[in-house]
Amino acid sequence: AQLIAPGGGYRGQWIWDTMFVVDLLSILPGQDKVIRDVFQNYWDFQVRWNEAMPDYAHDMIPCMIEPGKKDWVKFPAYSQIPILAWGVWENHRVTSDREHLARAFPRLEAYLQWNLDHRDRNGNGLLEWEISGEPRCRSGESGLDNSPRFDAAAIVDSVDFSAFQAHDMECLARIADELGHPGDAATWRERSQHMTRQIHEHCFWKHWDRREQVYEVARRLPRSNSRRSRVEQAVAESRRSGRLCRWEDAQFSGE
Repeated sequence: AQLIAPGGGYRGQWIWDTMFVVDLLSILPGQDKVIRDVFQNYWDFQVRWNEAMPDYAHDMIPCMIEPGKKDWVKFPAYSQIPILAWGVWENHRVTSDREHLARAFPRLEAYLQWNLDHRDRNGNGLLEWEISGEPRCRSGESGLDNSPRFDAAAIVDSVDFSAFQAHDMECLARIADELGHPGDAATWRERSQHMTRQIHEHCFWKHWDRREQVYEVARRLPRSNSRRSRVEQAVAESRRSGRLCRWEDAQFSGE
């Protein structure tokens, strides 16, 4: 298998970064084998992971993989933004590689089911990012490692995590449709729609910005922390300029 090695030196794959790279590779000629190998690294690593890790971690796909690294078993037991099904589906739209879809489908099912089983701790149909004890990187799983949104180190319902999961489950349903599995497609589509309904039911009144028509993240930031104040100022400036892509998650004020 081949690895994408940015700059020729780093031999690993992060879920978020790699999916965007693969999406770009798919429009270039002669990259089909590289793309298949990149995804196969995840499926192969999932098998190795299951063999070495405790039961609770089985079927999770780690946030990053380094297949050639000897101490990979020490990797942290958290994942990253669930966009693997989106990556597989977008690649298929360009390459029409049904064999790739068939190989990916059971792995993606296991991974997205793991999120449902282990990241909805309060059972309300919304997911919560894993929070670590490292103050400089409270939530590597979110991809926003040292964001002040996680300074309270609280596990809370996350609109962005839930939205990514809902979208990836819809992409998995499309893969099932393409493979001729109507029952699986119906199951994952209903799960996606249910999570979307839960987002609107639980988060609309507290987090929906009616003027901007988005779920918003950086508001109610305590002014006692200078770093957070700078973030708040940056958000205000971004609002004025219209260039802010907002993510919604925890209550910064500890509410």
